[in-house]
Amino acid sequence: MSNPAEATGSKNAGNALFENKKFSHAYQKYYRATKLDSTYAKASTHLVAASAKRALAALPIGNLSASDQKQKEQNTSELKAAIARRAQGDTPTRGPVSMKLREKDYT
Repeated sequence: MSNPAEATGSKNAGNALFENKKFSHAYQKYYRATKLDSTYAKASTHLVAASAKRALAALPIGNLSASDQKQKEQNTSELKAAIARRAQGDTPTRGPVSMKLREKDYT
C-alpha cells in the first residue's frame, strides 16, 4: 500500500518527536512512514537515525563495559553513515525537511 501524503505526515510527526528527543516515538512514526510508502528513502534514513539515537540513549553514561562501548561505537558509526548518505543526496526530496542530519547532533 503506497500512501505518500500520509507517509510524509508520519515522517513530519517523527521529526517533531526527534527534535524533542523522544527517539522511540520518532522511530515508530518513521517506521509507519516506511510502511505507508516503501519507496520513501528519507523516512528510512530518519528511521536509522532514530534507531541509533534511541540505542545510544539507552546506554549507561559512564563506566561502559566493553560490550556497551562496542555498541556505542557501532551506533555512532551507523549514524555517521546515515549522515553521509544524506549529505550525498541519497534521499529523494519530498515535502518539507524539518530534521537535518548533522554529525554534531549525534556525537
